[in-house]
Amino acid sequence: MAKSNCIGEMFFEKGLSYAKISRVTGHDVKTVGKYLHGYDESKKAGYTCFYPKI
Repeated sequence: MAKSNCIGEMFFEKGLSYAKISRVTGHDVKTVGKYLHGYDESKKAGYTCFYPKI
C-alpha cells in the first residue's frame, strides 16, 4: 500500500509522468500504471513519500 500511495502522490500531486515515476522508483512503466489504477486517495492518511526530491 505504501508504494501505491507514493506513486499516486508523484502522479497526481507532483504531475510526474509514468516514465519519470518508473525511473525514480525502479518499477516498470506497466507496474506504475497498475499501482495508479488501484490508487485510493482516502487511504493515504498519515503517509509520507520517502523517494528522493524530484
